[in-house]
Amino acid sequence: MFMATGRLVAGSGLGGRVLDVVVAHPRPGVQPPATPVRVVVLDLSFTPELDITSLDVLASLHAELDRQGVALWLAGVHAKVLGMLVRSGLADRIGRRHLYRGVEDAVAAARAAPTPPDGPGSA
Repeated sequence: MFMATGRLVAGSGLGGRVLDVVVAHPRPGVQPPATPVRVVVLDLSFTPELDITSLDVLASLHAELDRQGVALWLAGVHAKVLGMLVRSGLADRIGRRHLYRGVEDAVAAARAAPTPPDGPGSA
């Protein structure tokens, strides 16, 4: 699980940090995961709104994770954030069933998800 502690901006490195943990061949000095990652839960509890740049960051992260066969699920989704996700179409690409108000619900669902949760390109 990853936590966004403010606005998601291009160049913030969030996508790179997530991908370093997820992909089999991360950058030097980054330990790959012991077991394959199936789901990344991004906690947006401290992200009260999204702008176009933030949506682009999320869309890029979702696309790259999808190419790796990993699902991106969002937790702590506030009403304003949900509205932007829906209007942009990203909610449908991620899968609305993978947008959670509570972090605990998202983590529990990710742990219970079949392997793989939806498969690449299914969101």
